[in-house]
Amino acid sequence: RKSLMGEETHIEDFLSFKNSSGSNFTLAIGNPPFNLAEQVIKHTLTMSNEVFMLLRLNFLGSLKRNTWLRENTPNVYVLSPRPSFVNVTTDATEYAWMHWRRECRVGERSKVVVLPTRKEVEEYMVSRGVNVKEVAV
Repeated sequence: RKSLMGEETHIEDFLSFKNSSGSNFTLAIGNPPFNLAEQVIKHTLTMSNEVFMLLRLNFLGSLKRNTWLRENTPNVYVLSPRPSFVNVTTDATEYAWMHWRRECRVGERSKVVVLPTRKEVEEYMVSRGVNVKEVAV
């Protein structure tokens, strides 16, 4: 246990972490290792009302996860262009933010959203009179 900015911080294996506060977190955001993503998501949903995970888009195509994903289909926000994780290059893998809600309404449909590119956002802002050079990204 360490203190970080006056708050108690626990450094441990997340999959063995137990939330002892008695209440759920409002939101959890993560980028789990791909091979542990399903375990991390399921564990996070036991403690958080909403979960956003940055994952490869092919996470959705797994036979192993098929049944669980049909019962727990996330909202998917596809990133374009591909994000760069090392240096300034990108790999050939598509990524998305995937969003799960702990308690979904019966019959609620999931959605897939292809997010606009940075260039499209900048063009839109310029068309509205915003000086994009003054806007922090």
